[in-house]
Amino acid sequence: MVFEGNKARQMDGFLQQLAKQHPEHSREIQRLMGQSASFRAVCEDIAITNDAILRWCDFPERLKEYEDIRAGLLEEFWSHLNSVRNR
Repeated sequence: MVFEGNKARQMDGFLQQLAKQHPEHSREIQRLMGQSASFRAVCEDIAITNDAILRWCDFPERLKEYEDIRAGLLEEFWSHLNSVRNR
């Protein structure tokens, strides 16, 4: 999967972080990245949200907003992953 510019860097960083945190899921993650546009979109949104959290760390109200968004996106991420693992 090839992404452009800043999105590519964000996505690569996010996927590397996931691989380190959850090496037992790397095969499923790679498969979903290649097969599911909705999974890729969730991953892109998480990467963008992670960047926003870093940018807004000095503004607690905005930081909380982005942390809440990320929490919801992570639920979607795990839902996608679990759907593949349960097949």
